[in-house]
Amino acid sequence: MQNFRAVAAVLLVALGCQRCYAEVKPDQSPARKLLQTCSTSQWGQCGGISCPQGGCSDAAWTCCPTGFGCSRSSAYYWQCLPNAPTVPVTTTSSPTATPSPTPFPTPSPTPATTTAKASPPPPPPSPTPSPTPTPTPATTSAKAAPPPPPTTTTASTPSTCSVTIGAWQQCGGTSNCAGGVTCTDAQWAGGCCANGYTCSRGSQYYWQCIQGTASPSPPPPPVTTTASSPPPPPAATTAPVSTPTPTTTSTPTTTSSSGFTKPYSYLPDGNYLTTVNDLLIDQNGNEVILHGIAWYGFGDPATGMVEGLRQGSDSQTLDFATVVLRMKALGFNTIKLPFCFSTLLASSVPSYTQSCTVASTATLMGNLEESSKGVANGAVFPTLPNPVYPGGTCNDYLPSAPMDRFLWVINFFATNGFYVVPDWHPGVPASNQEIFSQDSWQVNMENFFMQLVTTYPGVVGKLILDLVNEPDTYNMKWEQTSVPGLQSVYLNLLPVLFKINQGVPFMVQGTGQAALVNWGDGFITDEATIQSHSGMSDANGFFQGIMTSPYLRQVVLGPHVYGPSVTQTTTNIQGTGLWNRLTVSFGGKSLGGYCYQGVCNRFTVVLGEYGSTFTQQLDVALHIDLVAYMQNQGSAAGGHTNMPSWIFWAWNPSSSDTGGVVGTDWLTIQWLKIDKLTGSNPSGVDGLNLKPWYYGP
Repeated sequence: MQNFRAVAAVLLVALGCQRCYAEVKPDQSPARKLLQTCSTSQWGQCGGISCPQGGCSDAAWTCCPTGFGCSRSSAYYWQCLPNAPTVPVTTTSSPTATPSPTPFPTPSPTPATTTAKASPPPPPPSPTPSPTPTPTPATTSAKAAPPPPPTTTTASTPSTCSVTIGAWQQCGGTSNCAGGVTCTDAQWAGGCCANGYTCSRGSQYYWQCIQGTASPSPPPPPVTTTASSPPPPPAATTAPVSTPTPTTTSTPTTTSSSGFTKPYSYLPDGNYLTTVNDLLIDQNGNEVILHGIAWYGFGDPATGMVEGLRQGSDSQTLDFATVVLRMKALGFNTIKLPFCFSTLLASSVPSYTQSCTVASTATLMGNLEESSKGVANGAVFPTLPNPVYPGGTCNDYLPSAPMDRFLWVINFFATNGFYVVPDWHPGVPASNQEIFSQDSWQVNMENFFMQLVTTYPGVVGKLILDLVNEPDTYNMKWEQTSVPGLQSVYLNLLPVLFKINQGVPFMVQGTGQAALVNWGDGFITDEATIQSHSGMSDANGFFQGIMTSPYLRQVVLGPHVYGPSVTQTTTNIQGTGLWNRLTVSFGGKSLGGYCYQGVCNRFTVVLGEYGSTFTQQLDVALHIDLVAYMQNQGSAAGGHTNMPSWIFWAWNPSSSDTGGVVGTDWLTIQWLKIDKLTGSNPSGVDGLNLKPWYYGP
């Protein structure tokens, strides 16, 4: 949130409107008659310059099945998407390979065998992993036990190299091989990566040259997938949370592209997150519950880091790792990190290396204990096992290059037990324009995601990617207007990200329905509700577009809910008015689900942002009724499921409309906010179940 309302006003003035709701209706003309014979399958490639034969252009070169249209994702890749506008075919080429998001069209690797080129298998009809809940006998709860997705492996450098493949380019897999060669789920024969890079397996379709030394291991066996219909719900409402048991561990490399030394050991490979009905689960089938805090700073190139590291007098505020420890001690297990590409692609960002006094553990504990609560028997103050830094100088461990720094920060949080939600969320007006150049914005998102999961593959089991923060800020609607439509942004981006890594959930936000819901909400699909609110955007096209997609189980709804002190709205903020609007937007999709053409899916919902100073009575009233709704209790029960996961805005005291969890000195904890998140006790029904360290085990 921060001062983003003011930023939004500046942007909308620049667009010539304050709140523009002029509806642009989709083309109502009859669709162009499709060819009766189409070799391309649903969700297959239908255009782009990365065709196997070569010589293809940035256009559609084959038809799509009935009900699907050829939609442009990038210059390299056009895809058959449901209900997409049909474009004319401009070439007779009809390749069948499914490309990777960042294709390497040349050179042509030497085939490993003499077998004739076979069409690669299409993407699985449901995401891998494809979870199927397995009840646990003789217990009162059950956990889903989905098979793991393909793990990242590396291949040895071939003894002979006819072609040297550049950094971060494709070096193997079943997609994008050219010249009629046979491509398999392996490193391409005859091709080797540039010096200092290793060919690493991302999926059966895509191997990539990443930094580091080869650590040979065979590709995993094929994973059996099931149909895309959602599996039955687990036997219990919740499942036990446990720490995953690692089976393999990445081999760390020593330096990044800017020369910094990577810290400590990696997290174990092979972990992931997915959904089963309304539950977010890990690779062991355990339910994952997010208790999050947002910490912004990477959304502003002038900051180039999380904010506040130049405030205060000792390591409690000056040192990044110590602040992370303080968040952990307060009970947060999830961090939301707003960022923008203007920061990640900047030539330089400020340094935060500085002399500082190291605060003692006793000092830390004293400032993180609520005096009125005391310390429970058995309470243990947490530690950060990775890494341990010498005292005297704060932040000298931070990488200097912007992208390296952001990836490092994500990995640091994940290695220290946090779930991490990178969130495209510019903090300055100039950066808000990024998404209007949709092609370059998508390429930047693909590249960021690829670098993250290949540089630090162990973060995958701790990662949720929030794609677009509060699209209303940019006057976006689900449909395209004078700016890109959110529906096309999501439907173009999601299949590409899913091919890069199938174990990361993607958080989506709604838009264009501010007549009834908050910015960041906006998932209403009920036609009667839409028709009764003039200018309300329609989310049906998005949901229809993902219902038969292979990444359906990786989509998480992340609505924002704020009180009247932020929204300046006093209608439907408590009681049945509040509960009904939440249910019609997203709550009902967690229980009854969304159905389209015989496919139904229940969605996992995470409260993607929520925050307040809690100094205004109307905000307090909303909080009480919102807690009742999320816990599905009392008069708020029914029509939705329990929603235990949330992210609170924000750590930063500079947030103009909510303030921070810390005061303006960046040190003093605002205990009123912590009390609202914990409730009268950690298991009480009047809070959101945050559990600070002093509550004990």
